[in-house]
Amino acid sequence: MLGPKLIFLLFHVLFFMMISKLTFIYCTALLGLFLIQEFDLSPPFNYYKRVTSPFIASKRIEIRNSLKSKEMAELLMSYVTGDKLRLTKKVKVAHRNLALYHLFTPSGIHLSSILIFIFPFLYLIKKKSKLAHAAVITAVCLLPFLLFSKFYSIKRMSILRLLNFYGSKVSDRIPIFAIFILTFIIDFFFGTYDQSPLSFMYSFLFLGIILSTTHKPKSYLMFALLGGQVIIAYFQLRTLTTTGFIFGFFLTGLFGLIFPLIFMFFWSSPIFGTTFLEILITSYWKLISFCSIQTERFGHYYSSLPIVLIFIIFSLKLKNKWKVPIFLFLLLIHSGPVLNLPRGAFLHSKVAQTKRFWKFKKSDKLLKQKRTRRGYKILLASGKTCRIKIFDNFYEGRCAAKSQKKARKQNADPLGL
Repeated sequence: MLGPKLIFLLFHVLFFMMISKLTFIYCTALLGLFLIQEFDLSPPFNYYKRVTSPFIASKRIEIRNSLKSKEMAELLMSYVTGDKLRLTKKVKVAHRNLALYHLFTPSGIHLSSILIFIFPFLYLIKKKSKLAHAAVITAVCLLPFLLFSKFYSIKRMSILRLLNFYGSKVSDRIPIFAIFILTFIIDFFFGTYDQSPLSFMYSFLFLGIILSTTHKPKSYLMFALLGGQVIIAYFQLRTLTTTGFIFGFFLTGLFGLIFPLIFMFFWSSPIFGTTFLEILITSYWKLISFCSIQTERFGHYYSSLPIVLIFIIFSLKLKNKWKVPIFLFLLLIHSGPVLNLPRGAFLHSKVAQTKRFWKFKKSDKLLKQKRTRRGYKILLASGKTCRIKIFDNFYEGRCAAKSQKKARKQNADPLGL
């Protein structure tokens, strides 16, 4: 696809010098995700389903047999290997509420853990030969390209670390943000963009946010990362928790501290056992579960275009006296998907072109309705009870006919109130 790439590159050239680094990251990610959606560049549904290698499969059996909790064993495997297919729904929902889903993707923290794991060896080599030290660093960074076929994020981090390592040898004045841009240009044209456009854009967005706010306070970084989550939620048509980004920010920092230990004890479990590993992973999960329950109390909200624009304005080089009234105006015009749904949507055969659309018959007269978290529960004249989930530009519904016993109960209390 040459068209999207040319548009993407043109956007880089025109806007890079006109706006702040964070604005550039936000706008580039918006354009990239829009092009992926518009040109249908996302891979098939089962594209990311990895074939587990025999080595990883045997390691899973070993970990499952060693740990008391099978749920914690699968959580540990997902943190280390990125395989989250066997995670329970409870674990997935808790991580999503706190914006911690990125912990399931092997990335820079995994690469750093490998380097920490072999740090004593690197230290001894560096004292004897700087050339041998550089060779080992290069070998470690090239390892993901040889062993892992679909770990795209860790490959990009390997390129970034290599460029940064050799760039520092040439000059100490090369900014890390310039190395970051060069890394993604290389990966865009010669790397993994064609295999996984979404992975490319997510890595660009969040790594770009971190590197564009290096000289800002931590509170600024936390809010900037929330902007990245809002942009992704806007395209995924899903909700965000109101306070989840605050808990997630601190839990991500804690994960960065404990993951090298998890990584080390995971691969050396036959030697040191799994007792300490189980205590570590269980304690971290309990903390995640507790924070997820707390953030659920404050509710969810949908990402909308006005909310996205709030973060774009936030990143611009404008004075606060201009930003505040713009923020207030955008908040006033923000609306959830219910307000954007046409009045007669439930009576028409088509609202949006989507396979998840449910067609309701016009003869099914609506008798009762009850508001639920994500939509409505309705009772139709035909005796069916339907659950409707409402999204930004479409809805989906499931209807089921009641048995005679349930029908009598339904007549007494149609909506279970």
